[in-house]
This record gives sequence, C-alpha cells and structure tokens, in this order.
Amino acid sequence: MAHPVWASEERRMLRQTSVGSKTPVLKRRVQGRARALKTTRRRKIAVLSYILPPMTDFAERLVRLFEAIHPLDRVPRSGYLLRGVTEPESVAAHSHFLALMALLVVEEHPDRFDVRKVLGMALIHDLAEARLMDIPNPACGEDLKAAKDRAERVILASMLDGFPSHLIAWRDELEAGESPEARLIRGLDKAQMMVRVMMYGREGRGRLDDFWTNPASFDDYGIEPVRAIFDAICRHAGRDRPNASRCGT
Repeated sequence: MAHPVWASEERRMLRQTSVGSKTPVLKRRVQGRARALKTTRRRKIAVLSYILPPMTDFAERLVRLFEAIHPLDRVPRSGYLLRGVTEPESVAAHSHFLALMALLVVEEHPDRFDVRKVLGMALIHDLAEARLMDIPNPACGEDLKAAKDRAERVILASMLDGFPSHLIAWRDELEAGESPEARLIRGLDKAQMMVRVMMYGREGRGRLDDFWTNPASFDDYGIEPVRAIFDAICRHAGRDRPNASRCGT
C-alpha cells in the first residue's frame, strides 16, 4: 500500500501531466519525476520489508501453529470414551482447565514455582495430540509408550519450529518429571482428571470405578498442594483414596 504522502505527490504530478503540461518536453519531465518517485517509493518499501520480517515471520508462525492445533477442541480424551463417557472433554478443554488449576496453585504459593514455566508446560504438554490423537494409558505398553513419547516430541518440535527453544526444553523437563514445576504439572494433570471423573460420576456417565481404585490416579509427585487437592476431591466425592486412610481424615 502506498504511503499517503508519496501517493498524493504522485497524483499531483499526474494531474500536471494530464492537465497542466502544454509541451511534450514538460510532459516528459513530469512523467520522469513521477517514475523516479515510484522507484524511490519501492526502494523505501523494500527497506521497510527488510527491517520488519521478524514481526511478520512471527505472525506467520503463530497462524501456522494455530492451524496445526485447531483439531484439539474436537479430539476427545479417549480414556473416558473407553469407559463409556459420551461426549467427554476435549484435549483443548483439558489443557485449559489444567492451566487454570496451575495458575491458581502458583498464585497461592508464589515463592515455590516458576509461574512462566508452569503455565508453559501446562499449555504445550498435549499440543502434539492434534496430530497423534489421545492414546489412552490402558492401551500403552512400555514399547508403545516410548514410541509415543518420541513421536510427540518430534511433532511438537515441528509445530514450535521457529519459536523459542526453551519451549521444547520445558516439554523435555516435564517428561523427565524431576523439577518442582514438572512434578507440579504432572500431579495437577491427574488432579484435573479426577475432578472430571467426580463430575462424570455425579452425572451418571460412564464406568469410572477403576479411576478411584487405582493409586496412580492420585500420584501427587511429592507436591503438598497437589496432595491437598486430592484430599479435597475425595471429600467432595465421598470416596476413599487408594492405599491411604479416608481422604481428609
């Protein structure tokens, strides 16, 4: 798009050419000035386009990423499907609720966790499922789980190509499960799952008892705030925590 100043100058010259020019020499002179102005304008636009690519490239990468993850709000959490829950939450909804839960926990304990890393882990941890879909844990043996982890990393690296490399590093840190932030997100991932299980149970949807009897459903990864959330879930559901005394007592 022409700059307003350049465009108005060019229009003035063209009016001189068509209306005010009485001789061929003057006409050629005005037309030559108009062509020179066009050349100058193109050069300035070229310089600006050379200066601006980082922002333009970022916008392009951002749009491509959101094109890639668009299916996430239609990818169902398959563990619920296997247990007869109709229309379960999507992977996108799970990530949203996990990120909200993580934000509230970090706000409650501001000196214990890196909030930027926590939210980053929560938001990117399942992006690869836009291509790979959600493979439920009951279907994953050790070999399949290892292959799934490798595939998810390759897919996520492709999706985040051109974005800061620490995003992939956060994914790897989460997978390792050693840092406080990684253990927090892994524990909250299960806590968010159990809140859903509690609500689906109240709605009479699905066969969900195995969630309540499986100790892995309540793995708090040694993070006390997560343990407290599990206790609260058990109290609200009137359930026992497996391999533990009655929750909240």
